[in-house]
Amino acid sequence: MKNNKLQIMVKCAFLAAISIILTRFLVIMPTPALRISLGAIPIALAGLMYGPVYGGLVGLVADLIGVIINSQGTPHLGFTISSMLTGVIPGLVQMLYMKRDENKLIASSIMSSLLVNVIIHIGLNTLWLSQLMGKSVAALIMPRTIKALPEIIITIILLPMLYKLLMKFEPKKETATQIN
Repeated sequence: MKNNKLQIMVKCAFLAAISIILTRFLVIMPTPALRISLGAIPIALAGLMYGPVYGGLVGLVADLIGVIINSQGTPHLGFTISSMLTGVIPGLVQMLYMKRDENKLIASSIMSSLLVNVIIHIGLNTLWLSQLMGKSVAALIMPRTIKALPEIIITIILLPMLYKLLMKFEPKKETATQIN
């Protein structure tokens, strides 16, 4: 059992590292209020694969280490919370809806992507930017919504593909008949 948790922690660290690279280095920032990145995908993937606790931890680690390495602006606790929620929400969707049923994987990916982008990227992150920049939420919301649309589509396409690919490397759960 300990070996399985260690494997999950190593895989989560790997997903956090990928998120840091995608968020901090492979990013396009046309304005200080717009960052086009795929860094949320590994965090959401951690939530889908291992549940909301691991997803939240991957988001926390990715944000804190990312800020230390390359802050890209003023650190704000709100963005750390947003990063954690980016892993928690898909984890909750997985727990409550998908339950590892691959027939529901596409629907779970769509639901996770929509919830994360609408609640966090368009909602909360716009609020945090408004606080940091001294601009109204109304001035920031439209460009951030337009930016989120392609990210939603890309996430809906990539999440199920990456989930299926990575789940091939997960150990099969032993049943009582396999143990005997």
